[in-house]
Amino acid sequence: MAIHYLDVDDEVTTAVARLRASGEPHVALVLPAGSRVATSRINFRLLAREAALRDRRLAIVAPEASVRSIALAAGVPAYATVGAYESALEDEVEQEARERQAGGVSHGVVAGPVGPAVRGDGDEVPMSVGDRAGPAGSQPAGAAPGAGAAASVDAATAAAHARADGQPAASGAPATTAAGAGPDRSLDREKASPLSSSGPATGARSAGALPVARGIEQKPRRRRLLVPLVLLLLLLVAAGGAAAYVVLPTASIVVTPVGVAEGPIQLRVTADPTATSVDAANLVIPAQQVSIPLSASGTFPATGQKVDETAATGAVTFISNDTIDPVTIPAGTTVATGSGVQFLTTTTVVTPRATVSGTTITPGRATSGVKAVAPGLGGNVAAHAITIVPTRLQAFQVAVDNPAPTSGGTHTITKVISQQDYAAAVKQLTATLASQVSGATASPSAAPSGSTIIPATVSHGDVVTAPAPAGVVGVAKPSFQLTATETASVLAVSEQPLSGLAADYLRSHVPDGWSLFPDSIQTSVSDPIVQGGRVMFTVTAQGERWRPVDAATLLSEVKGKSVADARAILAQYGEVSITTWPSYVKTIPTIDGRASLTVAPPKRGGA
Repeated sequence: MAIHYLDVDDEVTTAVARLRASGEPHVALVLPAGSRVATSRINFRLLAREAALRDRRLAIVAPEASVRSIALAAGVPAYATVGAYESALEDEVEQEARERQAGGVSHGVVAGPVGPAVRGDGDEVPMSVGDRAGPAGSQPAGAAPGAGAAASVDAATAAAHARADGQPAASGAPATTAAGAGPDRSLDREKASPLSSSGPATGARSAGALPVARGIEQKPRRRRLLVPLVLLLLLLVAAGGAAAYVVLPTASIVVTPVGVAEGPIQLRVTADPTATSVDAANLVIPAQQVSIPLSASGTFPATGQKVDETAATGAVTFISNDTIDPVTIPAGTTVATGSGVQFLTTTTVVTPRATVSGTTITPGRATSGVKAVAPGLGGNVAAHAITIVPTRLQAFQVAVDNPAPTSGGTHTITKVISQQDYAAAVKQLTATLASQVSGATASPSAAPSGSTIIPATVSHGDVVTAPAPAGVVGVAKPSFQLTATETASVLAVSEQPLSGLAADYLRSHVPDGWSLFPDSIQTSVSDPIVQGGRVMFTVTAQGERWRPVDAATLLSEVKGKSVADARAILAQYGEVSITTWPSYVKTIPTIDGRASLTVAPPKRGGA
């Protein structure tokens, strides 16, 4: 004997598994109140069929009278408590032992098991002894119906009659009727509750009959009636089992399309200043020429020089010792100092001849102005420094002397703006203008709204300086001011169309039968490259796509397939969930309504 307790949520498959796993000939399944197994009579019929196939004597223990009624109607003995079941089983064993001792087998009487029946209110009532009688062929010749059964039962059979609560009947209850003493109550009960044609092949009675504890076939009193009834029951059970096999199995399939990567793709987009609108076919967007005015000025030193010099002047005295003739000294006669500083006489003078008075010679004298030959400070010589006369005058015994120093020789240097100074200033200002371009292109205000300056596209204009070179170069000034102006230009590009171009291109290249997740599109733009006055961008786009599917079409593809094959077929469309009932069903039903396929909303692959 094996007793198995089921949980409220256990399905009939769990009960079948317990029945199969049990090695005992007597198996009781204890169902709690509200058990899911007790919701259908078909479940009890399946259990009865399984018990018959495995030669098990099945009984149901349930506290609910309605559940016991359903079980009994399905041909499965039912008890209110485990104690009632165990008591009935013990009584059955004792009854069989007594019958064997009384020779019931040798007289042809087959003692059936004792089991409770169902009253109109759903509770069990004890089964009469007459119901345990063997077939009519086992009676002695000439005996009345039921007499053979009465003769095989002794007083101990009263213990086999159990009430609905599993307690033995009252001791004063009669156990049998003597042969011919009264009507056969077992026959009356059979008339009142004929065998159900819908019961299982185990021979159990219908809801109004008295099912047996063994759950096996009972033999009626007349073998003539037994054979067709058994055959009919077998046919009905087989037909019911086949119908249950076809109708019961269900399959619920859920297919969830899952996104797969689309891309990345790369596009080379050109920003052209000659374009006026976006050209999606040729991947061209407009670029805008932006003017940048520049100005720089500064003060620069003059490095050129202007030297101003004046020649020193003075007076010299020619002294002649020529006693014969006066000596004429023309203007422009060169006299010099001992160090080589030369002077020219500025007037023509004549020295008188010298006079002799005794032994004293009085030389003739003449004074002339002189001017230094080389201007500058070198002509300023000291008194008596000029002593050299030309050779001609020396022949006439003429000498020279400057009684006073010469003076007036000057040397003055003045700064002058040279051409080199001007060119250097222009070069410095041009560099300043170039540095200003970087700052101007980096300023947010320089670019038009929504656009970005491309510094690599800067082009410089002509540099204009003021004042012009002619008005500056050669002017004697220590420094000068210079201003330089220039108008540069640069390209500005709005990158907004780039992402749209890439996204549209990605959408247009999605394979047929697929759709893009709108929120999955991602774009990125590389740093621009400048070629031939045009700006090139590399734009990358990627996303996720999913394949829309038709539930009816997919279901038709997998009907009649095994669960494994159906899963393999549907896996190409996304994630697949297949639930079958009962769980041991391994094939997708082909009957409409027994298999359903739902397409769930698609989900991102990275979700």
